Amino acid sequence: MKTFKIVIYGIPLTQNDHFLQGVIGRVPCSIRGWLFDANEDCPIFIPDNNGNDVQAELLIISEAGLANMDKNMGYPQRNRREMVQVRFSDGTEGSSMIYLVNNIPNTIKQQMSCIQEAGVAATKNCLTEPQASMRQATTLHIASNGYDTRQA
Repeated sequence: MKTFKIVIYGIPLTQNDHFLQGVIGRVPCSIRGWLFDANEDCPIFIPDNNGNDVQAELLIISEAGLANMDKNMGYPQRNRREMVQVRFSDGTEGSSMIYLVNNIPNTIKQQMSCIQEAGVAATKNCLTEPQASMRQATTLHIASNGYDTRQA
């Protein structure tokens, strides 16, 4: 049986049983990058080795499971698949496919541009303090003007 590895983030699987069709195994892991809450049904993840550790889960899925996941994730119209490094709790690393959004909202592009220009040490000037949400993933809440005005 052919299997595939897919990393998911920000989706509580217990509330999304349709994602579990074809899942053979699940392993907690983390991925490096930035996770934005853009008022979508799923947060937007942008890989960045200088970013935060984002809690995720590596799914081992069957070929039918991959087809199901593609359908649920809107692949290839809404999301694309790319490879990303994952880190497991024992410190080992591996690689896996991940779904990334095709059209990143302008507010998030502005935030990422600020991060890249200012450097990671100065991200507080670009972003609000990260807030834990959605399975303890680091989520940045972006207001319509690109900056969060809410208090944690």
